[in-house]
Amino acid sequence: MTDQKFTNIREFVGKSLPYFTTHHDLVERQKAARDAKEAARSKKSAMDVETWKGDIAKETSTLVTN
Repeated sequence: MTDQKFTNIREFVGKSLPYFTTHHDLVERQKAARDAKEAARSKKSAMDVETWKGDIAKETSTLVTN
């Protein structure tokens, strides 16, 4: 109460109610977040493949040491 500057209990009763939800809603939100993350990753991968103009033989030869 002191940290939030409440002077009595009635001031904070019910403050958390807007944040309550169902388990189903939480599962749906997690699924939407995973789908969005995967879509962003797929889009980035597609962009990398489309824009790369390098020479694979030259690139791999610089990575190999004898």
